[in-house]
Amino acid sequence: MHDAPGTSLAQILFSREQRAAKQREWVNTHSLPLVSFTINMVGAIKKNRIAKVAFNKGHQAIVDTCARLNLTILKTDRVEADTGYELLLLIDTSDVHSLKRAMVEIEETHCLGRLFDIDVIGIDYHPLSRQSIDQPRRRCLICEQEAKSCIRQQNHSVHQLIKKMTELINACQ
Repeated sequence: MHDAPGTSLAQILFSREQRAAKQREWVNTHSLPLVSFTINMVGAIKKNRIAKVAFNKGHQAIVDTCARLNLTILKTDRVEADTGYELLLLIDTSDVHSLKRAMVEIEETHCLGRLFDIDVIGIDYHPLSRQSIDQPRRRCLICEQEAKSCIRQQNHSVHQLIKKMTELINACQ
């Protein structure tokens, strides 16, 4: 199941900082929105079979959706690190709200969409929220309560979450 060693909080935070810097650089250089895609992966091991399968399927879903909507992907950066899988796409569009709606649709309808974290970064450098397009917040994988609340309160064990993620992967193949 595991392809990489566990990652420390410091490594994860450093990875996030690097991703945010790259996002700012791309927006600053191109003045276009970005799609930033990662996997919601629990536990210290971020590079594993669950994450890899979900990431590859999510990447393809994003590319397919952009093609279906005639959105041109101008630049792509794909990272496979011990801290997890990351994808950054520069999209040629001025309609960030439609782009966000399309990405939320993937998260809501794809068989692995619950594992996807697809952000749309506007030219103001800020990610668009689900609320900005009148969509509800993400729900917990286990109990359907608001996900951030369950995470904050640690309502579910890592074992429970990995079991549910494995079930989703197996059901989607």
